[in-house]
Amino acid sequence: ELLFRLKDGVLTTMALAGTAALDGPPLSEDPKEVLEHRLVIEHIVSALAGLGEISVGATDEAVYPQLRHLRTPIEVRLNDSPVFLNLIARLHPTAALGGLPRGAALDFLRLRGGERGRFGSPFGFVSEAEMVCVVAIRCVQWSGSRASLLSGCGVVEGSVAEREWRELALKRRSTARQL
Repeated sequence: ELLFRLKDGVLTTMALAGTAALDGPPLSEDPKEVLEHRLVIEHIVSALAGLGEISVGATDEAVYPQLRHLRTPIEVRLNDSPVFLNLIARLHPTAALGGLPRGAALDFLRLRGGERGRFGSPFGFVSEAEMVCVVAIRCVQWSGSRASLLSGCGVVEGSVAEREWRELALKRRSTARQL
C-alpha cells in the first residue's frame, strides 16, 4: 500500500480500507466498510494538517485479482520540503493498520497482537526527483521451512466477528495465491 509519494512539491497518498470479495454488492453500500474507510480518511487528513493545501478525491473501489478495497486519493500541495522520516512518523501507521485512537490502539496491538514482524513495516526510497514510501499490508515471513501469512482487518462499530474472520481468510488466501 502506498503510504506516500512526494514529487514536485505534491504529496500523494490514499486511504485504503474496507475489503470484500470480488463478487457481492458494492462496498459503498456497506455501512461498516464505509465507516472504517471514513475513519482512515479522517486520520490521514488530520496527520497531514498544517503541511499545505489538502485535497481529498472521490472514493472508488480498487479491484485486485482476489479482492476489492475502498480507496480515496489524498493530495497535499506542500508549503515546505519535508524530511522523509518526518513524513513516515506523521502517517505511519495509518488508522487502517494501527487503529484509533492511535496510542491506545498501538498499546493494545503490542499487548495482544503477538509478533507482527515485518507486517505493516514502511519501506521506501529518496532520490533527487521524489520520495516514495509503501507499507506491507499483507506479509509473508519465512523462518526456516515455515511460512507465516500476516494480515489484519478493521474492527469498528458494526463489526461482526464471523465476518471479520472471513475477511481475514480472504486476505490471507489472496496473499498465499501470490506465492
